[in-house]
Amino acid sequence: PGVTVTSYRDLEVWCVSMELARRVYAATTRMAWPHRAEIGSQMRRASVSAPSNIAEGFRQGSPRAYVRHVRIAAGSIAELETQLDLACDLHLMSEGEAAEMRAMAAK
Repeated sequence: PGVTVTSYRDLEVWCVSMELARRVYAATTRMAWPHRAEIGSQMRRASVSAPSNIAEGFRQGSPRAYVRHVRIAAGSIAELETQLDLACDLHLMSEGEAAEMRAMAAK
């Protein structure tokens, strides 16, 4: 039998993106000032945008709205991946930590 999805909270993609957002918040909190306020803030916004858009699209109740919001979420993940690359290049976070987040973003 299949899994019944009654809420966006039942979606694996939403759960994974929420965990990714939590990890981004933890990583960016450790950044030194002003990097925390600059790139860290951008990273937090991008990471929060993904599960937020998934939830919004699901709640709107139409497949078309859901697909549109999932595309927006995917764009936010692409932004975050770029910001992770930059954070590593600038030695603001370890490559290992960024690799873990990139792996989550790829799910």
